[in-house]
Amino acid sequence: MSVARVTRTLVELATELGLSKTTVADALRGSGRVSEATRARVRQAALESGYVSNKSARQLRTRTSETIGLYIAPDVRNMPFYMPFAFGVTEAASTREHDVTLIARSSASTTESWDHLDGAIVIDTTAQDSVVASLVHSNIPVVSAGRVDGIVAERFSAVIEIEHARACADALDILWDRGVRRPALVAPDARGVHSWAQLLRDGYQQWCSEHGVEPFVVSLPPFPTNRQLEIEFDRFISDPSIDAVFFGWREIADRGLIFFDRSETSGRSRIRVATATSNPTIGPLHSFDVEVDLRPHEFGRAAADLLLSHVAEPGFSTTHVFHRAEVVSAPI
Repeated sequence: MSVARVTRTLVELATELGLSKTTVADALRGSGRVSEATRARVRQAALESGYVSNKSARQLRTRTSETIGLYIAPDVRNMPFYMPFAFGVTEAASTREHDVTLIARSSASTTESWDHLDGAIVIDTTAQDSVVASLVHSNIPVVSAGRVDGIVAERFSAVIEIEHARACADALDILWDRGVRRPALVAPDARGVHSWAQLLRDGYQQWCSEHGVEPFVVSLPPFPTNRQLEIEFDRFISDPSIDAVFFGWREIADRGLIFFDRSETSGRSRIRVATATSNPTIGPLHSFDVEVDLRPHEFGRAAADLLLSHVAEPGFSTTHVFHRAEVVSAPI
């Protein structure tokens, strides 16, 4: 006959283990400075005793909502990159028993209260965005994924960004080693000097300068029509000196391959293709020569971990870290 487990309170669990209530609470939440051995011991004891956390009581005790906000700029929200980023944020938040609320509004006042959140993450926004301005003027910690023009880094609790310029240069170096001598760049319209689209341009322009290459940049809206693509692609397809293209986003690279295949049938030499992507697919059956994997899921996790560290320890100074993109190439 099995014996029913007795549900204990946090205080009872702490007393039984000979630990403080705070240590036990931190161990169960995955926060604070608790050793892995102690954390494992507390969680095993909680499992065996049938302890179930009372979220409402915990929120009152810790004076937290156990919820963080995520704000993605409305004009880029539909780009595929941001879905795995959001999944990474929610995955990291769940390990610390936090929920995630998507901030969907398009405007907010600087006097608005965000006290229903423990903190917020903003990504690829601009200084003119009133929601960002409202958040950084509030009393909650805010992490920016990517720098924001006009808002100094000190206004954020942390800034995490991808080294787009470096990744672009690394991809172009691989193409250069494979005989490419004049690559073009296709990137979305830049939304500011620190936007990822501008950072790509900076990396490309610097690389061209170092290699004595005349730059060739094509700017497009984030969601161009087929007619817009055809007009712009015809510019470098008709230029025989262009022997490769680096695309700033994968969705346009996929569509570009169609135009390139069509041009090859008319006798034009093959154009090598590199692209930034959130979903690398390089393999023997794919047409990309180089892909820059931005690793958005890991980017989201890192952003959430940064934010929750500041939530747990408000005394943290502003931190600025970089998220590594991985450059992969197809076999020659």
